[in-house]
Amino acid sequence: MKKYSVLVIDDEELVTTSMECILENAGYTVFSALNGEMGIEIFKKERPQMVITDLKLTGMSGIEVLRLVKEAAPETMVMILTGYGDMESAVEAIRGGASDFLQKPCGEDELLFRLENCFDKQEMQKNIATIKQVSQAKSEFLARMSHELRTPLNAILGFSQLLQISAKGPLNSQQMDSVKMISEAGKHLLALINEILEIEEIEAGRISINLESVDIGCLNREVLSLLEPLAIKSNIRLINKIPGDSGIRVTADRGRLRQIILNLVSNALKYNIKNGEVILSHEITGNRKIIIKVQDTGPGIPKNMYSKVFVPFERLCAENKSIEGTGIGLSITKKLVELMEGELKFSTQLGIGTCFYFAIPLSDENGFQEIERPETVCVS
Repeated sequence: MKKYSVLVIDDEELVTTSMECILENAGYTVFSALNGEMGIEIFKKERPQMVITDLKLTGMSGIEVLRLVKEAAPETMVMILTGYGDMESAVEAIRGGASDFLQKPCGEDELLFRLENCFDKQEMQKNIATIKQVSQAKSEFLARMSHELRTPLNAILGFSQLLQISAKGPLNSQQMDSVKMISEAGKHLLALINEILEIEEIEAGRISINLESVDIGCLNREVLSLLEPLAIKSNIRLINKIPGDSGIRVTADRGRLRQIILNLVSNALKYNIKNGEVILSHEITGNRKIIIKVQDTGPGIPKNMYSKVFVPFERLCAENKSIEGTGIGLSITKKLVELMEGELKFSTQLGIGTCFYFAIPLSDENGFQEIERPETVCVS
């Protein structure tokens, strides 16, 4: 364990001597002074990480020592020694920046425990500060990346589109295929940049959630209509068990909820089998919440992959398959659900499929009279 230097200030020589002995035996470097003035001089010269000072000293008081130490070196910790009748002054010292206080007489174990606790707290605060600095540096880098990469990338995509539609000197089939590859690769990279930036916005707390009453049936129909071409292309049936006229309303951010369902259904289509199904259903709970479920008929998730499901850039078993995506969608979806005070979970069976589900509150403006299972509606 790392040991530190400590300055002990007390006008009772017996106290300073005994503390010196205890702290030196514990591995600390110890300095001592019998009054505040001498203590401040030693402090200026030696710069210890901790000052232990009696509250009532001859001459300069412990409160004054605390003030001078904090003015000279705010990072230095100060522990106040106080008698049983000085609790009010000890509280004042804590308000003035003292790290802790000890009532005299104090035992060896208590002294060492309180001292180590102070140093542990300081190390934790330093670590938190470092993490904040790293996070700030990451935010600045991503903001720069957004501008520096998006601008030329949009230019590349724009020129590739012009080449595809140009009437002058039309491209031959090989050239057209090459331009399409450029365009697709550019779109993939742009999507990756956008998703990385979105994760950063969420983690930095810059994403606002505007809660409102949302018709979940209409929203689902809108999402499934958008994904119908992908479903037809993949020969997968989209089944909506929450029809648009169900009258079920939830309290959520409409845009973010749309994004959540879109991501989950899109993933269910990508990680499905040929001639498979994606079923969007719900369950009303007894605590005025609705569980939204997205079930696929894909291969399922192996148990050793469970911990990686929501990890950014982890695409599980998709490395050797021609499945488009960045591996960030589920991470974003999970964070968006959490922003609406929900939790995204999943259940899976190998060879049967996977179901992702989350719960959100029902709105007070619900239009349905009783809880019934709506009829199945096939979108494709």
